[in-house]
Amino acid sequence: MILFFVGIVEMAIATYWTRTVNDANVRMTGVVTGINFTIWYFVIRQVVENLDNWYAIVPYGAGCVAGAMLGVAIDLDQIINRITRLRDCATRKASAVRIHKGKAETAVSPIAVDYEHLR
Repeated sequence: MILFFVGIVEMAIATYWTRTVNDANVRMTGVVTGINFTIWYFVIRQVVENLDNWYAIVPYGAGCVAGAMLGVAIDLDQIINRITRLRDCATRKASAVRIHKGKAETAVSPIAVDYEHLR
């Protein structure tokens, strides 16, 4: 059963790898290749251990089919961009609150100074 899920992950990563190569994104291509290599090491080891038991390999094939379809259906770049935009939006809101508080303190202090001057 674990080979089914490994097949899904591997093919989804392979689809993402194809997109990173197509976009000429050098850094992400290297990262995804390293992850894919690690998965392949696990898969080859499992396949060699189960050469005589094809029932153990069929779930891997089914997982590969499902992973390829998911990899095409789900665009990881859009998900990553949405997460980045949400993080940037939260950062901007936090800095806007700090700036607003800073302006409020600045606006209050001249009034306090003028009030003390009148005494």
